[in-house]
Amino acid sequence: MEKEKNKSMKFKGIGISGTITIGKVFLYIQEPYTIPRYLTSDPEKELEKFNNALRKAIQEYSSVKKHLESDISEDELLLFTSFDLFLKDEQFKSMVENEIRKGNKNAEWALYVVIEELVSRFKNISNINLAQRSEDISAIGEKIMMNLISKTYLPELNNIPENAIIVARTISPTDPILIQHKKIAGLVTELGGFASHTAIMTRGLSIPAVLGVEFITSEAQNDDMIIINPLKGEVILRPDEKEIKDAMELKVKQEKLLLSFNEFSKNETSTKDGFSIDILGNIELVDELPSLLNTSAKGIGLYRSEFLVLQSNSFPPEDVQYKHYLKIFSTYGNDREITIRTLDLGGDKIIPGYVSANEKNPFLGWRAIRFCLSRPSLFLEQLKAILRAGSNAKNLKIMVPMISNFEEIIETRKLLKLAEESLKEANLPYCSNYKFGIMFEIPSVMYILDDIASKIDFISIGTNDLIQYLLACDRGNEKVAYLFKYMNPSVLRFLSELISKANSLKLEVSMCGEMASDVLSIPLLLGMGLKRFSIPPSLYNMINKLISMLSMTDCQNLLKEVISLSEASEIENIVVPLLKKRAPEVLEYCHLIK
Repeated sequence: MEKEKNKSMKFKGIGISGTITIGKVFLYIQEPYTIPRYLTSDPEKELEKFNNALRKAIQEYSSVKKHLESDISEDELLLFTSFDLFLKDEQFKSMVENEIRKGNKNAEWALYVVIEELVSRFKNISNINLAQRSEDISAIGEKIMMNLISKTYLPELNNIPENAIIVARTISPTDPILIQHKKIAGLVTELGGFASHTAIMTRGLSIPAVLGVEFITSEAQNDDMIIINPLKGEVILRPDEKEIKDAMELKVKQEKLLLSFNEFSKNETSTKDGFSIDILGNIELVDELPSLLNTSAKGIGLYRSEFLVLQSNSFPPEDVQYKHYLKIFSTYGNDREITIRTLDLGGDKIIPGYVSANEKNPFLGWRAIRFCLSRPSLFLEQLKAILRAGSNAKNLKIMVPMISNFEEIIETRKLLKLAEESLKEANLPYCSNYKFGIMFEIPSVMYILDDIASKIDFISIGTNDLIQYLLACDRGNEKVAYLFKYMNPSVLRFLSELISKANSLKLEVSMCGEMASDVLSIPLLLGMGLKRFSIPPSLYNMINKLISMLSMTDCQNLLKEVISLSEASEIENIVVPLLKKRAPEVLEYCHLIK
């Protein structure tokens, strides 16, 4: 944040959705209140107060859900299921009851103690999604507290002007203000991150948003001019005339470049010299599928199945999972390639019911296939649901994350066979001609690739984890994030060897990590022989245009030139001029959003 009294102020946050938006601030801040604390001589009366406030909170969430049902997808409606489950959770209620009965606390004090304990428990587990889940718990606690002390949010929601940019400390994804989403031009909050529930809801409602903007509520005032730039995660409060003019010009440039990419939405992907390339989509929400259908993408290269679990904060039974996966096939089509990744929980994704497993190194711990194989009944339900949903699929692929050894593949194969036998015995239709593969994330698997090649049909390189394991660098730690570089010579040499080895073993190889959509990396990956890229649907047109501007000869020569270099900066200094020459518009757009 850059501060100068009575002048414009710049803030940095996390861009979530939308493009540059200019508007006026509408502060949405809870009026200060005091939590009454006293010892009670009538615990039954306090329990009745708490239960009444709890019931009212459930009704209020139900009302918001009803208003938004027609505007958001079923995936986003799962957020309300998660909140509802928490409000009806017997353990939560018994914790409050215990504070009232045994601690003789009044209802407000008891609720405060319990919510603080739960929030602390989540925050002390060092990963991003847990911290964001703690924000949900705080929001639920505040909703119940407001009912207990008969407070309401100020200002009145009916007073929101058209095209207001809401500035708040935090917004719950079930907050009543979202009912007014058609009047909201943008959203800025101090809390929240890219994977938070609030982020999911703003994307679903198409609200331009920047979250995680520290101190904004203490500086902003109602009717202040404000610029938000979600593509760069920037906010300018009280911009001067030049900043407004620059923002408007930047918006025009961004939109013009995006428009120039649109002509590539339906083009088959190939290099300038005619080599065919497959671009697929990374998906976590069913409502992302229409945008993928508007392209010539070859299919879904990664469907993140854990989203269903994370949103409902529970492990849905087989039939619920089956209906969810069925929507993917019915929406996207049974003829298209659809790759479903089995549950990738743990690491930075909380495992419902296992919050207490406070691992010191969660990314190296009990996660993904390790968790699934330790809970075979849960894993079997998921496998059966996938096979049932894909009963008419002609190109279903099942991909397992975090494979580190031969035995994990054999055990997963056994469970898949058991799933087929169980469905056959139950006389339920299922897919039997699926392909089975692994997400390549652990470097040591390179040395057993020859051994496992006969047991798998494909590999998909997950660069997000692979690179942090290769470089011993936590990509979520800002102190060492500078080490996480795609252009690191070790990364490039490892990937070159891996892709070459997979091709020689006739294993289909694709890449689904973020590196697959990195503009500077793509020429080098093409030069290595990678021909399948799985990327976010929003980047499809730009990446398709980039590939069409490059020749395979250029890419192979580029790789030869840089592969022996020792520094990432040297490599980047050679790649950038090639892109300036071959795909200047793509490079310009990347500079505009960085």
